[in-house]
Amino acid sequence: MSHDCAIPNCTRPAKDHQLMCWPHWCRVPKALNRAVFAAYRNLRSDPGTYRAARGAAVAAVVAKETAEGPTATHICVDPACRKRTTPDEPLCRDCR
Repeated sequence: MSHDCAIPNCTRPAKDHQLMCWPHWCRVPKALNRAVFAAYRNLRSDPGTYRAARGAAVAAVVAKETAEGPTATHICVDPACRKRTTPDEPLCRDCR
């Protein structure tokens, strides 16, 4: 099962237990990523903290999308690399 990604206008599905699709989740800053997981672990005792952390994660990704452009959804074809690439390039800049 899946549901819509939490990022507005994203057409990729997110798994039931995930907030957003994987390419968008990769754009969440590490500290905020940890905060979302910590708040999720305490969801039953403090749901407001989770809602705030979730909203901050979505806002951070939306800000990155606005500043840097849409999230690349393709991965470098070099199995040792696995960095994100653009749809028209099979290899990332480092592997070309």
